[in-house]
Amino acid sequence: MKQKNETKKCTFCGQFKEIKSGVLGDICNSCFDLLSSIKPPETYYPEKSEHVKNKYDITLRAWNVEREKIKQGYFWYRLFGVLPDKKLNAWENKNPKPQQPVLRRFFDPAAELTNRDHTILFIFFHWPTYPPIWVDIRNQVLERDKARCQITGCPSRYRLHVHHKTPIGAGGKHFFENLITLCEFHHALEPGHSEMLGKIRTPHFTIVRGHLRNGSYITPHTRRLRLITLDELNKINEYYAFACPYCNNLQLLFNMDSAKSKIEISCKCNFAWTGPQLLAEESGPQIAGVLIPTKNKGTFEK
Repeated sequence: MKQKNETKKCTFCGQFKEIKSGVLGDICNSCFDLLSSIKPPETYYPEKSEHVKNKYDITLRAWNVEREKIKQGYFWYRLFGVLPDKKLNAWENKNPKPQQPVLRRFFDPAAELTNRDHTILFIFFHWPTYPPIWVDIRNQVLERDKARCQITGCPSRYRLHVHHKTPIGAGGKHFFENLITLCEFHHALEPGHSEMLGKIRTPHFTIVRGHLRNGSYITPHTRRLRLITLDELNKINEYYAFACPYCNNLQLLFNMDSAKSKIEISCKCNFAWTGPQLLAEESGPQIAGVLIPTKNKGTFEK
């Protein structure tokens, strides 16, 4: 049963109004509608940058109007659309075109955030779906994670997603500590992401959603189209600098027996490991679980 709206102090405007219960905490309907109307998100800036942008837009429009008046003031321009360059250049030299200002985004280190900006960020971090500044939040996470899937051993070959560790539907927020970069393959394998199954199409694999075939249920599975190559394996090793789990030696020998679809890894200490030749997104993390990655270890822990 729906709860009745209560009169409380709105987090955003500070006024006592009816609060939409269960949506964004103590936020009134008018503020929620205001924040929801911010489109497109890439044009939304902190308060000070927004004032600078509005001032620039007004100045530029006024400059264009005056420039057009100068053009219309010449008979030959009105008649033939021809304007002597010298006359227009002379006016522009006296009235230079306004320079576009540097606009700071919310997470720009040089941005000066006001109390209002911090309130907006608080609201956006608690947004019940993807917030209007999701593009900025996503870019910050990708930059922090060096634009790589944070599953150790994954080569991050395909489109990168920003994943909520605690899902939005389970109360997860958009704070950076709850966000992690995953490749499309590993993101689709996370619980609650079954809607991605069947939609991924790459030259190397597809992920098939569960379906009925001849009365029998086929569970979701990966259709492997091209398995990892020795060159890809060596590149993964170069990035993570795997060490032997027994002697910490970094000079490991990697071999590929494609006829048997096997990967073979050996060390001078007589350590040896054999595993299946799978997708790069599968073999890399599997090897990372056997060897010791000495650099660029991913931050996503199951």
